[in-house]
Amino acid sequence: AEAQDLVIQEDQRLAVDGESLVLLDDKVLRLGPVATVVLQLLDDGPRSQAQLTAALEDEFGTPPAGSLRDAVEEQLNGLATAGLITRGDEPA
Repeated sequence: AEAQDLVIQEDQRLAVDGESLVLLDDKVLRLGPVATVVLQLLDDGPRSQAQLTAALEDEFGTPPAGSLRDAVEEQLNGLATAGLITRGDEPA
């Protein structure tokens, strides 16, 4: 999944204090700061997971425990499951 671009799906967002509320279909989702930055980065166009990881490291630094790559993968999986992003190998 590393080389595939990720793209943002159409949604309605309200960003407040570094977090977001997202209206998607009939659901309202609350996103934390990392997921909010991921969506902001994808607003500018498709990005690879490596590009997102590098940008998140610049923004937040490395996590105190665990792998940054694993943390980003977990965030991306959550966003994809919620229908907020699509990976390059998935139908849009």
